Amino acid sequence: MNKPLALDHFGIVSRALDLYVAVGPYHPVGGYVAYRKYRLGSEGPWRARWGAVFDRTLAIYSPHSIDTGGELRKFYDPMLGSAVPLLPIDRVAKVIDPRGVAEKLLSRCWDELECLASELLADLVTHGMPLRCIGITGSLMFGIHVPKHSDIDIVVYGERCSERALEVFPQVLEPLPRARAELVVSNVSAIHGLSRELAERCLVVPRRGVYRGVEVTIVLTWGSPWILRDPVRSWRCASIEIEVEPRTLGALMYPARFEARWRGEEIEVLSFESYLSIPMFFGGRFRVKGALQTLASGAKRIVLGCRECPSSTALAGAVLS
Repeated sequence: MNKPLALDHFGIVSRALDLYVAVGPYHPVGGYVAYRKYRLGSEGPWRARWGAVFDRTLAIYSPHSIDTGGELRKFYDPMLGSAVPLLPIDRVAKVIDPRGVAEKLLSRCWDELECLASELLADLVTHGMPLRCIGITGSLMFGIHVPKHSDIDIVVYGERCSERALEVFPQVLEPLPRARAELVVSNVSAIHGLSRELAERCLVVPRRGVYRGVEVTIVLTWGSPWILRDPVRSWRCASIEIEVEPRTLGALMYPARFEARWRGEEIEVLSFESYLSIPMFFGGRFRVKGALQTLASGAKRIVLGCRECPSSTALAGAVLS
């Protein structure tokens, strides 16, 4: 079968009717890098209009919590230099573009949460966000949401759109209530090993907010597929100190991808764990742990959030901004 386009947070329905989410804008020829978010089950409370009930498979979303259950298989990708969970193309029944879901919701909604999401989309467009930039993901994307309990998950595609989102979302969303914000900071610090200072920075950029009483999460990601042609020649687990310029937009995107300085030379930073890279948007010197790779071209790359190496981020010097 022809392989449909999938960017980050695109939905994938498998032939077994399990529901997967694509990870990132790069996917090997034979399938999609993805994780299984919901499996066909019996407990719910996620239910499709046609009657099927789904169970959530992950309690915590991180690269290390994703397994190869369902129809996923472990695949070593030479361009990433890492083993990834791959959903083979012959197990794919349907690919869902979150931007198409947003477009449909803006013109028609069926329940309380869908109509609230539609109003949010209209507000964002009114404030200057192009509709083509915005996708609806999560349970709303799959049509299995719980109207009175589910959140609204939004994904913004493209660098220019993400820059605009930094201005627009704070105008449209209210900040998290103080108690909720404190809980998020504590959880980010505990789960991802960040200092409280760095965990608090993760909430400064628009990642979460509230719209008319409902929590909204926002993901900024890339608007076109990555084409990687420089395979990994060698790698090792390492802790290095890098310097990042202020307002490096790639640090906010998912997966994070940007240039930093290491030992006076350029090094690419690639992070599949967003909370380890978001603080770098503000600039400064950071000590990061991950997979230090040498590519076939001789270029250097540090990968955070891969299974092969424990990853972390810590301040190593004064913030530049």
